[in-house]
Amino acid sequence: MVGMVVAALHPISNLGIQGFSIHASTVIGIAALGALYLWRTRAARLSGEQVPTRRQHVWFFSGLLTMFLSLNGPIHDLSDDYLFSAHMVQHLLLTLLVPPLLIAGTPGTLLRPALKYKPVRALARFLTGPFSCYAIFNLTIIIWHLPPFYNAAMANHNIHIVEHLFFMSAAVLMWWPFMSPLPELPRLPYPGQMLYCFVMSIPMSVVAAYIALADHLLYPAYATAARVLPLTPLEDQQLGGLIMWVPGGIIFYIIRRLSSSSGSSAAKTTSPARKWTGLQRRQRFQPVSQRLKSKIRGELTARVAHCSQLIAVGASLTTGMLVLARPASSFDSRRTRLISSFEGLPELVSKRRMAFPHVTEHEH
Repeated sequence: MVGMVVAALHPISNLGIQGFSIHASTVIGIAALGALYLWRTRAARLSGEQVPTRRQHVWFFSGLLTMFLSLNGPIHDLSDDYLFSAHMVQHLLLTLLVPPLLIAGTPGTLLRPALKYKPVRALARFLTGPFSCYAIFNLTIIIWHLPPFYNAAMANHNIHIVEHLFFMSAAVLMWWPFMSPLPELPRLPYPGQMLYCFVMSIPMSVVAAYIALADHLLYPAYATAARVLPLTPLEDQQLGGLIMWVPGGIIFYIIRRLSSSSGSSAAKTTSPARKWTGLQRRQRFQPVSQRLKSKIRGELTARVAHCSQLIAVGASLTTGMLVLARPASSFDSRRTRLISSFEGLPELVSKRRMAFPHVTEHEH
């Protein structure tokens, strides 16, 4: 958490390496998070506990690398100074890619010592419950995309820091019911994961639709920015809404499919020397009719979630295509220019920096 805090601090000055802006505070924060991970790994090895595998090391440090690339370089510069759509890409990376990589790379043994304190354990159980995770993440997304809060974050550096911290912390909680490495703070059962995945995509889609379908500028911070793409501020806002809407909805469908595959494979894999817990033993020897009812209920939940997710993804894709196909009032004549302009984006950014050499970092 300390590493996340420091990594989110955008510095007053930055270090440039051939045009790639590197912010010293993000390097310090990410390095601190990596050092904490290695220290806990060494402590677990000395005490004979489970240590991260090579694959887990790759997951964790890939998460740190993604965090570094999100908070530095072109993504940071474009999102803070030029493009709302680039800012949405940054938010998706910080919420939908960085947290699962960090969690996947962290075995429970590295986190368990924090649970030995009763107040911490009680708070962790409350925060990692599915209802709490759902509410915290979606309220965070909704509140910070309301124009007063978003505009305040763009105008005030300290508020912007708080925004990114909220996003990353809430995203870790959102991913917890899918990926918890601690049996003390367990994952949801697979049918529950499917339903959770479906309902999780709804609030983000609503917020994205609100942004993409707006007929006026919601976030004027980018209105006076130099145009590095042939898009008006309103078109850039609509593109940002679509980026949040379509990829943000599809990722939850992919998660649901992966959860379904993992659940079916785990159910088919049994060990001859399996040790049954009390609850599992009662479920094992309960009447056949009750077991059948439970199985049918789980299958129905999975099927309903699957169909609902397909409908949601289809609706997102269809609406996104309709927005892109709107008449001249928005995207009409500029769709072709938008697609072709991405090929020349590096040259446009270079020309912008040469024309305005004093604009090298975000000033709040």
